Amino acid sequence: MSAPRKRAAPQIKAAKVDDAEARRAAAAFDKQQRKRETDLRKEALARTKKRERKAAQVARAQQAFDAAEREHDARGAAIEGNETISTSARRRNDGAGSSNERSWVPRCVEPRRAATEAGIGTELRSLGFVTMQLRNIDKLCIAAAFPLALFLLAIAYAPFLLGWNEAFDSHPL
Repeated sequence: MSAPRKRAAPQIKAAKVDDAEARRAAAAFDKQQRKRETDLRKEALARTKKRERKAAQVARAQQAFDAAEREHDARGAAIEGNETISTSARRRNDGAGSSNERSWVPRCVEPRRAATEAGIGTELRSLGFVTMQLRNIDKLCIAAAFPLALFLLAIAYAPFLLGWNEAFDSHPL
């Protein structure tokens, strides 16, 4: 081996080692990048599937609601016109009685029942919860009025209770 080559051997060896490390680091980075992209694609696909399932669930709830509403309207028309109720409506009677008027239920009940029977109804129930809370606001206002009145009364009488009423004692009246 020639002298310049002997002197350059450690540098060449170091360059080869650095080159191999750089290739390994680049390969690891590429692998990590591919994994990250794969994970992002999987997450996007999962979000899309979840969105589609939710949309299908809402569509089923709406269909059940519409079907129950149509049947309800048919029952109401049958009662008003003394017509016979369909056999499917009779099967749903649930033993409520033999007369048509007893098997007919108010419009607000039947769609909820149909949606619940379809295994859906969470959206409808959450809407019911909101309306229930709105109905309870008047009770809440009445319940809050008494402590508020006591608080205002305490503020009004605080100067007298704390002895700050000397100005009133010296008044001629």
